[in-house]
Amino acid sequence: MNSQSSGRSGTDGASVAAKTGFVMDMAPLLGEHGRILAIAPGCRAITGILDSKPFVWSRGSRMILLVPPEKYYGMGNFLSDDGRTMAGFITINRDKYPLDGSVEWTRPGFLWKRDGELRDMIKHDIVDVEWYGLSADGRVALGYGKEPIPGAPAADAPWEEQARFAETPEGKAARSQGNLDHRSLWFQMRDRTSFKEIPGFEDPQFLPTRVLSRDGKKALLRRASSTYILDLQTGKKRELTFGGAVPLSDLPVQEKNLVRAGDPKNPLFRWGKSRIMTGIRSQHGLIPESFLGKEAPDSPMHRDWLVKETYFCVPNFDASFFACYVTLKSKDNDGEWMNHPRSRYQLDVIVRLNDKGNGIPIDDSYGNGGPWGMDISDDGRTVLYSKNNEVWIWNEDFRLPGRTVPDPVRLVDYLKAAGLAVPFERPVSHAVMSPDGRCFYGELRREYQEASFPWEVFLVCMDAVSPPDWKKKE
Repeated sequence: MNSQSSGRSGTDGASVAAKTGFVMDMAPLLGEHGRILAIAPGCRAITGILDSKPFVWSRGSRMILLVPPEKYYGMGNFLSDDGRTMAGFITINRDKYPLDGSVEWTRPGFLWKRDGELRDMIKHDIVDVEWYGLSADGRVALGYGKEPIPGAPAADAPWEEQARFAETPEGKAARSQGNLDHRSLWFQMRDRTSFKEIPGFEDPQFLPTRVLSRDGKKALLRRASSTYILDLQTGKKRELTFGGAVPLSDLPVQEKNLVRAGDPKNPLFRWGKSRIMTGIRSQHGLIPESFLGKEAPDSPMHRDWLVKETYFCVPNFDASFFACYVTLKSKDNDGEWMNHPRSRYQLDVIVRLNDKGNGIPIDDSYGNGGPWGMDISDDGRTVLYSKNNEVWIWNEDFRLPGRTVPDPVRLVDYLKAAGLAVPFERPVSHAVMSPDGRCFYGELRREYQEASFPWEVFLVCMDAVSPPDWKKKE
């Protein structure tokens, strides 16, 4: 790919006066199909897609557009803190070049550095790459891809040709991996040149967009119903727990799979509903110690729970905290733990865990649109997630009026409380958070068949930093 400077100006983006920081209409900068996918701390750099091309903008430097080959479009997925390294991919534009019956390997992944060097994963015989994190210093990248089997027939080859290959030693080995024409694998890249496969983990089903800790030392990968913390330097792994309990892997249910009511190690120890609150306050939430004894009798804190699954977990900077979804099952008296038809015996909870499995519940019953959009700040004190097709946020230091414990709020209300309101009363349907938890790219929800409108996409930073200026040229 070639790079070029952009002459697109940032002066057309309207900014709203704020107590601190800025909120900015990004539609004039991104165009109709542009999108921001990563923001460096302090809004020092941004990457994403612009005019069908991966781009990198850095404060004090020029705007870079990477020009894909003909037929392709691409985007940047992850960015180092200094904006000098980016992980991205390109893929064939199927809107313009639909499938013609043949099979092509697509989605080549790449690592780009501002000095002009670009490392293509095809050099390591890896295609269809999905990136799952880049370290803050840009030295370590985690990805998932496919390695074509040498000599294998194309996926659309006649059945007889595939059957013949399946009986060869190479074909039998490929078939044991689950696919005849390729094998899937996790891998890490170090310093953009050192390739290392990570064996023993499943495909990226039920994984968030990032599973690599930003210090580049650990990753969260799944096996069966559990999430494991993998040390990328030693290869050692350990199972992530919820209040000391591990997800059920085989029947019968054992004590190690249970969190008990009244146990202070149980993250649901103070999770319930107050009998004296109404409206939104009647929903489940952290109960202040002064309110214990006034909680509703059917609150989850009064039940024993079976940990069924941990999934969609994201680590903070050094994997000392994690934002996770956990599926829990309960039972009625002497009934069965599993597959109870009444929904009150299942709880899907969003929780902030530490590396010992202790945690703080944030929200539950994620509803429509979950569990996408999960992220956690470097310090572990801010969690972003999606619920009912809207972006919500939880900050350990943020308190609603009259509350002594942290509650989740809609992202639009969180920004409004900081004096950074977007001038449209609409839900935020998609958002990206910077690692410091202080800057956000957001997209407001469109109504059915609605045309684009001003402020549909916006960028907001809560600190005293200047908005992006894309007028700079090389």
